Amino acid sequence: MKNFIKFAFLILISISSINSFADVTCEGKITKLQKWSDQTHFSIMLSGADRLIRVGSDMDASMAMMAFAAGKKVGFVWTIDSITSCAGGWDHNRLFVGFWEVYEDQLN
Repeated sequence: MKNFIKFAFLILISISSINSFADVTCEGKITKLQKWSDQTHFSIMLSGADRLIRVGSDMDASMAMMAFAAGKKVGFVWTIDSITSCAGGWDHNRLFVGFWEVYEDQLN
């Protein structure tokens, strides 16, 4: 029975690893907001990154403006395999795929 459980566990681990991918998390402060008059999208520049990130909704734009104005640290978690790093990891103005959050200040 123990061997069967070990075998089943190994099968489960191997199946789950087939569908897994490595998320890339880019953290920092928003250093630049960009909106072109002839475009409908809104883009940001994150400290530590060298490419603009296009955000897809008005909610994203609102979050970005709030974080920029308050000087808050943010984290962008890219959840697609083609993004491999924060520096040079995507084309300029690439539409963000994943989730992002605004961090509360650390209380010491």
